[in-house]
Amino acid sequence: MTSLGTVQHGGTRVYEGFESRFDDLKSDLKDVQEMREQVKNNPNLSDSERESMLESLDKAEAAIQQGLDYATNSGRYDTTAGNKQNDGDHSAVEAAMARAENSMNHVEQQLMIADRLPPAQVSGPPASQGASGASGTGGASGADGASGAGGTSSSSDAVDSGDYLDIADLDVDNMVKLMSTDPAAAMATLKGLDPEQRGIALQTINAKLQEMNQMFSMMSNMSKSLHDTAKAAINNMRV
Repeated sequence: MTSLGTVQHGGTRVYEGFESRFDDLKSDLKDVQEMREQVKNNPNLSDSERESMLESLDKAEAAIQQGLDYATNSGRYDTTAGNKQNDGDHSAVEAAMARAENSMNHVEQQLMIADRLPPAQVSGPPASQGASGASGTGGASGADGASGAGGTSSSSDAVDSGDYLDIADLDVDNMVKLMSTDPAAAMATLKGLDPEQRGIALQTINAKLQEMNQMFSMMSNMSKSLHDTAKAAINNMRV
């Protein structure tokens, strides 16, 4: 348990040196609430996508609340009962923030992609074009011969609706790079997949992005730890 002092900050007793992190966490909490409304009201999301994104936001909010708990000594955010070993621990607060940001980035990427797709693109698989084949009586009656243009159009539509890219040909690493350098081209590529494969591709890309975010967070935490160690060593030398 920390021996740090506390200061009054925003109506809460916050550990000394945690004031800015406390503000950052409260700002993140507000962002999560706004993103939750965006997810609920986005017409481009399927039910499963919406449910998955809301679960990610729940995880983000839980991590933020945990960070607020570790940063405070009393007040509405200080909820830890019993074991308070992480209270006033910078690394514990940073880790909680990193978990929250990973979940938020995951949702933000999905929202960005969904906003670039018209509702019809994500509402489900295209309607079957097999109806013309079922009405074989038209062919038998010779009407198809008279209206050959209609038959050709139906066949063309069927080819167009089924002419999708294969997800096996999708390079995830290149797609991640393309998302950051040329989002329009990335969206065009994703639109070439059928709805089911598009969902799989989005999950794969998001998993890759989350993995990258975790790596960056780990590097940031290591850098901060080295900085804190060096600072402590300097302070000890001065004593």
